[in-house]
Amino acid sequence: MIGRAFDDNAHSILGYIVCWIDQGVGWSKLPNINNAWLMEDLATLCIASQHMAHWLHHGIVSEAQIVETMRLKTTRPQRLRRWKQVI
Repeated sequence: MIGRAFDDNAHSILGYIVCWIDQGVGWSKLPNINNAWLMEDLATLCIASQHMAHWLHHGIVSEAQIVETMRLKTTRPQRLRRWKQVI
């Protein structure tokens, strides 16, 4: 269960950051890992990052897992293109 939530949080964080940096918008409608469209904003980013920090603090995930998940998500060009198309 944590694995799916972990992946979804990473997806939300990176999707929001891509939209914010590319377009300067503080919110965006993005597909989640289940292809459901969700409104992502700074509050979502804060909640998702706190979930990940909590899991890291309690040893549920490692720093290496976080880094690897973020790296994998940012090296998938089709994912970045899809985020950029919905802006």
